Amino acid sequence: LLEWEHPEIFSGMVGAKADRRDEPLVEFFRAAGVPKEQITYLQDAEGTKARIEKQFASLLGKTKQGDLLVFYYCGHGSRNIRSGQTSFVNYDASGAPGSMWDVESIFTTIEEKFRGSRALLLADCCHSGALYDQAHPRRDGRIAYSVVTSSYSHNTSTGRWTFTDSVLAGLRGEGTADQDRDGTVDLAELARYCELEMAFGEGQKSMFTAGNKFPN
Repeated sequence: LLEWEHPEIFSGMVGAKADRRDEPLVEFFRAAGVPKEQITYLQDAEGTKARIEKQFASLLGKTKQGDLLVFYYCGHGSRNIRSGQTSFVNYDASGAPGSMWDVESIFTTIEEKFRGSRALLLADCCHSGALYDQAHPRRDGRIAYSVVTSSYSHNTSTGRWTFTDSVLAGLRGEGTADQDRDGTVDLAELARYCELEMAFGEGQKSMFTAGNKFPN
């Protein structure tokens, strides 16, 4: 999401639209052979809370044993300083309680609906490390979780595409992300590349965790 129904509350990211990188990320998986019925992509005004929750649950309901879930969000992240509750900001979010997509509810939905065994969660937004906070204590449960985020849960994040570009570089196997120069970019190298790019390019702390049952 790069625009919102209430720009007086959540400002649109006009500058990011010129070279948006969420589209190439989706195209990467399409080109890699993921069937179109296994991809759900909601952009900008399509991403209302009701539609996100309905289509997310629908997608997970189609999964089967052994499947891998890849989850990605970019846009605004919001954190309640007092409670620590963190949400991803859907298109129709407002200042009203419950109007945003609570990060904890994402895991509740995955645990209830996902029939697969592994989940890779990626987020490029402020407070995206909330995914790490939720995944780390449950990463070795029925579902093996892995999380890579653009920032720590308490911190804001850049409006540039540095993190998503780093993820794309790793997925594409680009040489800059191949830390040991063996011709393969594994999960740890992708996460390390994101960490370095965010630290030196943006002054941010990228977060990473992976369950023992999540192959590198």
